[in-house]
Amino acid sequence: MCALRFSDLEGVREYLEPRTTAEACSLLSQYGEKAKVIAGGTGLTGRIKRGRKSPEVLINLMAIPNLDDISPIGEQGLKIGALATLFNLERSPTVRGRYSVISKAIQGILSEFIPERWAYYMTTIGGTLCATASSSHIAPALIILGSKAKIQGPKGWKTIPLEEFFTGERQTILQNNEILTEIEVQNPPPDAGLAYIRSEAAEDTPAASVAALLKLDPGHTTVEEVKIALGAVAPTPIRAHSAEEVIKGKGIEERILRKGARVAGGEAAHGQDVVKKLVGEALLQAVEDAVGDFALGY
Repeated sequence: MCALRFSDLEGVREYLEPRTTAEACSLLSQYGEKAKVIAGGTGLTGRIKRGRKSPEVLINLMAIPNLDDISPIGEQGLKIGALATLFNLERSPTVRGRYSVISKAIQGILSEFIPERWAYYMTTIGGTLCATASSSHIAPALIILGSKAKIQGPKGWKTIPLEEFFTGERQTILQNNEILTEIEVQNPPPDAGLAYIRSEAAEDTPAASVAALLKLDPGHTTVEEVKIALGAVAPTPIRAHSAEEVIKGKGIEERILRKGARVAGGEAAHGQDVVKKLVGEALLQAVEDAVGDFALGY
């Protein structure tokens, strides 16, 4: 197995291992832009391979206990520590069960790790969301589940909706002295249907991803709730709010779902035709997941 070798990190002058998140934030405040946090180290390795200089100070979060937890939050949802690896998340029976859309999203990016399979076992969910292009494919699954990002800084904690966490390509709302500590995932509504689809990248078309949640009324005739999230078709992962408005409160008819898919395509910054196709497929899958394909008269 290959791992981050500090002999490769020319320019690193200090390597620090805080024991608490508060200590980590204090060190980030002390060293400012000279410092970078690491966990699995795969993101840093990638930046160096792209020609970026090593930071002067490395702050390794791996010594902080419980940041890799994957555990229920009572009856409300699931806590995913920022240092939970993609490997452990995908294999978690809890995630594969009630939150299977997250597992499917992780499975969708496995091809990115083929050249360096070791990286899959070390890459953390926090590092993925904060610093890699893969966040565009995993975030949609988390967003439709109403996930929130828990952040700690020198002045304490704050929690924000995950869809507000991203500010640009490989950019987040985090300040230099803040760290992402966990993702709080809400339970999907009872009997809601979930779907995740990712397209294959082509020579002139990058891969795109769609996650959808759809809940019908007890009679299976009307859409009570719908969430659609798009990945890798804009600078950040986004909710397709306009498409959701087209579908919510309407009858569960294929023409309505197709109209919503067309509107979703218009919300993408690029790859509109791909998004239209993926959203249409994801909505149909969500219906089937919720009540079976007889709902559309098949």
